[in-house]
Amino acid sequence: MTLLIVSLVLVVLLLLGTSIAVTMGLTGMVYFLLTAGLDYFPMVVTRIFKGMDSFVFICVPLYIMAGDLMNATGLTDRLVNWAKSIVGKLPGSLAQAQLVATAVFGGISGSALGDIAALGTIFIPNLEKEGYGKNFACALTAASAVVDPIIPPSIIIVIYAAVMNTSIGAMYAAAIIPGFLLIFGDMVIVHYLAQKRHYPRRTEPISMRELAAGTRDAVLALIMPLIILGGIFLGVFTPTEAAAVA
Repeated sequence: MTLLIVSLVLVVLLLLGTSIAVTMGLTGMVYFLLTAGLDYFPMVVTRIFKGMDSFVFICVPLYIMAGDLMNATGLTDRLVNWAKSIVGKLPGSLAQAQLVATAVFGGISGSALGDIAALGTIFIPNLEKEGYGKNFACALTAASAVVDPIIPPSIIIVIYAAVMNTSIGAMYAAAIIPGFLLIFGDMVIVHYLAQKRHYPRRTEPISMRELAAGTRDAVLALIMPLIILGGIFLGVFTPTEAAAVA
């Protein structure tokens, strides 16, 4: 009977359009009330506040704020232009540029949704305009954004390390190579599809002056991941302090 009631509450909340976090929380409370009763309900409130009472969690909104500041100040647009100059004349150059920009942006915000909101609004219309197709543009944006929760400073890694009492710096070090391997794998797939489907590519060569100008304009966005990760790995500051510096 308890399982039936909990399942009904879950389904009703989902049908009403309640957010996933609230749905899971209310469903858990209903199950707790049905099994333990009102006498132990104050424990729920205590556990909720105890779970959030962590100095490490401060860095989560700070990393998100860093990504939002990039959008507000125009650094994201400069990062996109730099990424275009880096990939040069590769097949599917605009799609390749999105993957490069995602890798750098992920080293600042650590949020998949932040990446979609920032880079997706720039690349999806341009990809469609150049003939990549809406399905490909949306799929590429979603696939590339999945890498952001892996590349440090990943918000998911911060939460996991705080809950499991594990070193955030050690987990960051372990996540760098897998994250960039995923980006490289995506670039290989885009290269193959671009040749197979004859997607457009840049025809004129990249000049050193253009590359230098793009790098100069995007230098703030490029050094932010270096400051964050370099400071953590060198022991200059903690992940939370790194988020504040960013």
